[in-house]
Amino acid sequence: MSSQTANQTSAAKTLEIRGLRKRFRRADDKVIVFDDLNLSVAAGEFVSIIGPSGCGKSTLLRLVCGLLEADAGSITVNGETPAEARERKHFGFVPQTPALLPWKSVRQNVTLLQSLHRNGRLDDETISEIIAAVGLSAVTHSLPGELSGGMQQRVSLARAFALRPPILLMDEPFSALDEITRSEMRYLLLDLWRDTGATILFVTHNIEEALVLSDRVLVMGSKPASIVANEAIDLARPRTEGIEDSADFHRYAAKLRSALFNETRDR
Repeated sequence: MSSQTANQTSAAKTLEIRGLRKRFRRADDKVIVFDDLNLSVAAGEFVSIIGPSGCGKSTLLRLVCGLLEADAGSITVNGETPAEARERKHFGFVPQTPALLPWKSVRQNVTLLQSLHRNGRLDDETISEIIAAVGLSAVTHSLPGELSGGMQQRVSLARAFALRPPILLMDEPFSALDEITRSEMRYLLLDLWRDTGATILFVTHNIEEALVLSDRVLVMGSKPASIVANEAIDLARPRTEGIEDSADFHRYAAKLRSALFNETRDR
């Protein structure tokens, strides 16, 4: 285990899930998504979740931030309920699509949620630094329709990090991007995470993406969902593109692919 991961593991837990149960009613059927799910995430840890489509990964993010209520069990965020943590603006959320306002500029979209910031608005210089960090200084006054998909997602990242949330929830944010742009975004995200120290829970279907980013990768099984693999990723940080060619990287990838394949095969 790397020193960074070891420190995070010994740190106080940011997120604690105990005995989580969630079900949905569809027509005359009850679909059990989670039944006795348990999970802990340490402060500052980067945890990715992979699993079959429809197993409940996105539902878990919504339960964590209080957009859905659990039927049983508990979720605590720094000792608070999800609703309390959301009220205190402890969450940032990055969805699959950037969800930008088309009539507002890059800068206006980045600062869109500043009025809700728990510590007040950031100064103009700090906002400019965040925009520069995601490589958008040259287009700060452009509208979303004038940007590529990758640039729009950079705006979405900047907006989330501009809130300085202690916890960032990311639901397949790079899935719509081409592979070259997607790879660039992974390392950009790592730079932002290193600078802010946020705790990140990241949903993806891409094993290589999870490995590049994460301190741990969780493989989630199908409904009722459970954690069928919990793999600590002992790859050196800071991570660069070269790590994807290493023997250790491919060893982890094979192990996670086997866990995911076995889960999918057994459905």
